[in-house]
Amino acid sequence: MNLHHRKLHRLKDYDYGQSGAYFVTVCTENRKNLLCEIVGNDEGVVPTPIGLKVIECWEHIEKLNENVFVDQFCLMPNHIHGIIVITNQELGEPIKKVYGFETEERREPEDRREPEDRREPGERRETGERRPRRSLPGLMKDFKSVTTRIYKRMVGRTGDTSIWQPSYYDEIIKNDKHYLKVWDYIEHNPVMWSEDEYFSR
Repeated sequence: MNLHHRKLHRLKDYDYGQSGAYFVTVCTENRKNLLCEIVGNDEGVVPTPIGLKVIECWEHIEKLNENVFVDQFCLMPNHIHGIIVITNQELGEPIKKVYGFETEERREPEDRREPEDRREPGERRETGERRPRRSLPGLMKDFKSVTTRIYKRMVGRTGDTSIWQPSYYDEIIKNDKHYLKVWDYIEHNPVMWSEDEYFSR
C-alpha cells in the first residue's frame, strides 16, 4: 500500500477548519531516530521517553479542542502518522483547560486543585484553553510547539532547537473506503519499517 506521497504544502484556498478527516505525517528534524525503536520478530514499537510524551500530547489534542478527534496513530523512529477528524460547528467562547505538563512554579496549592488535577510533586503540566473551532494547521502548530518544549526540557536545550521538521504532510481523507485504507496503513506501518521511505538505522 503506497500512501507516502501526501501534500507537503496546504491546498490553496482550502478551508482546513471545515469538517473533515485528515491523514497527517510529521517527521523529526533531519529525520533523526528519536521517538522509538522497532524490535523483535513482530516489529514491536518501544517508545523512547520523548516518544511517550509525543503519544501523550497526541492524545491530548482531542481533550484540548472541542469537535476534534484523534483516531489511528503510529509512532515510528523518525516520524509519526495519525488521523485527525475535525467536526467544527459555530465559533464559541474559549474554555479554560489544564493539560500536559505544568511547571512546579505554576501549580496551585494542593487543597485548591480539582481531584483530577492532583499529581505527584515535580510532575509538569502545560496550561491552555479548550477551543471550540480549530484548523488543521493550528492544531499541528500547537502539537509541535508543546512537544518541542517538552523535548528541550528533557535534553536541557534552549534556543531554536526543534524536534520536528518545519512543516508536515497531510492528505484529505475523501470517504469511508479511503479512511479504512489509511487506518490499515497506519496500523501496519511498524512491520513495514525496513521498507519505509523514511527508514534509517
